[in-house]
Order: sequence, then C-alpha cells, then structure tokens
Amino acid sequence: MIRTLTLAVLAIVATNARAQEPTTVPLGDECFAMKAYAEGMAEIAKSRLAMERATQPAIKAFAEQMVKDHTECNNKIVEMAAKKRIALPTTLDAVHTVAINRLARMSGSDFDKTYMMSQVGAHKMALHLFDHESCKGEDSELKELATKTIPTLEQHTKMAFELAGEKAEYQKFCKIQEYAKQVKNEK
Repeated sequence: MIRTLTLAVLAIVATNARAQEPTTVPLGDECFAMKAYAEGMAEIAKSRLAMERATQPAIKAFAEQMVKDHTECNNKIVEMAAKKRIALPTTLDAVHTVAINRLARMSGSDFDKTYMMSQVGAHKMALHLFDHESCKGEDSELKELATKTIPTLEQHTKMAFELAGEKAEYQKFCKIQEYAKQVKNEK
C-alpha cells in the first residue's frame, strides 16, 4: 500500500511539473478529473479514519473496501492526468478538511452514523459526477474511466445506504436514478 501511495505521489509531482504546459483536454473533462480525484482523496481519508474508529465490523469492512477501491480509481486518474498534463489537487480542500476533523472528534455510534451518512451523500454525488462524465465527457479515456467506475460506485452507494439503516431511502434513490436514465435515453 505504501508503494502504491508513493507511486501516486510521484505521479502527482510529475504531473505538476508538466502542468506548466497547457493541457489539451476539454475543460469539462479536466474539471471531472480534478473533482473525482479530490473526492477520492476525501473518501480515502474518511475511510482510513473509519477503519480505526468504527465500532461495527461491517462498517470497518466497508471502510477497507472504500480505501481499496478509491485508491485504485485515484491511481488511474493520476496516470491519465500525467499523460494529459492535468494538474490534480495535492491536498484536501477546506470543506473536506473540516468534515474530516469533525468526524475525527467523534466516537462510538455517533462516529458510525455520521461516517455512513457522509458515505451516502458522497456516493450519491460521485454517481452524479461520474454519470455526467460518462454521458457528456469529450475525452474518450476519461469518459471510459467514468463509465467503467459507475457499477462500483452503485455498489458502494447501496452498501452505504444499507449500513446507514436507510433501505427505504435507497429504494427511493433507485427510483429517481431509474427515472433519470429513462429521461436520458429518450433524448
């Protein structure tokens, strides 16, 4: 795992060194890569905290899976960004930093509930982000990455809703998602 993180850091350094050269990627795709990477960093940070602090074994297992899957996705984004000269963020933004610091002050069932609700929200947002890139992206590699990642994000979302005890809300979310797909297919 340390080797993977080291490779990611080296790729970011290389990407930032080449960032002086302008990217040829359309702005929307560049924004997708930057936002997806930033959200992935936040998910990894929150989930590492949950691996240490969660009280339920199922939540700890979920957190481990989030670290694994989001690290893999972020590594792919780093590789693409290096090739495409996209400068990725190197630190968490202020909003995620505050949220993680707040989460770090919690313990017990309060921690578990807050972490899982944050996962529900983060994965709903991630699905929207990746779905948008999958439909509207102009860069074929980033669009393909988004498309291939969506099933994993859907699985994460389902698990997050279930572990948060929000199965009824998940059913509503699925209905909305299905309706959105129908509307999209009609266009």
